[in-house]
Amino acid sequence: MRRAIVGLAMAVVTLAWASGQAGAISVSFNPPACGSVTGTGTGSGYAEWATVNMQFTTLAPVEVSVTVDATAPYDMFGILSSSFLNNTGQAWTGFHLDLLDQSGQPAQGWPTDMDIISYSYFYFGAETFDSPYTTLDLSVGPGQPVPPGGNLQFGVGVEVFNPGLQTFILRETPIGEAAPVPEPITLAGFALGCMAAGMRIRRK
Repeated sequence: MRRAIVGLAMAVVTLAWASGQAGAISVSFNPPACGSVTGTGTGSGYAEWATVNMQFTTLAPVEVSVTVDATAPYDMFGILSSSFLNNTGQAWTGFHLDLLDQSGQPAQGWPTDMDIISYSYFYFGAETFDSPYTTLDLSVGPGQPVPPGGNLQFGVGVEVFNPGLQTFILRETPIGEAAPVPEPITLAGFALGCMAAGMRIRRK
């Protein structure tokens, strides 16, 4: 069952639950400078988790590659993030996540390889899953963009359906705030100003 887990204002980004024993986990980033691992652990129902800090300097996607040792089918793994730091210079209105397999291709979802099982949040106002649960769109509440220099925190659990060493990739893309559209009156005034300037130039 896919379920939303409402979180408090705490440093959590990707969660994972387990039906089997804990395995090993390793985490890497692309580009490498965008993130760092600050801790790993097990317990409280998690098969394995890692805590990371991440920063975005552009709106380009960032990939987090996670390799786990699933000791049983339906183990769930993930990453706990302390911070998504917005260094893009542009406010964010949401976040898009794609779940990929180890070759970088879209995951096939239930019941083939892996899927996004759940998420936790305190910042977002709406969310949209695709039908195989391999993409997730999160949008902030109205009038609540993440400002430049601000932090974003949310969580996603990834369920792995095959035992043994498995690698999944979370491609994470911030959504920038759209530029405001000028009102028609403003556009008309601008056009009249340009016309007047042109007339003055010709008279000279």
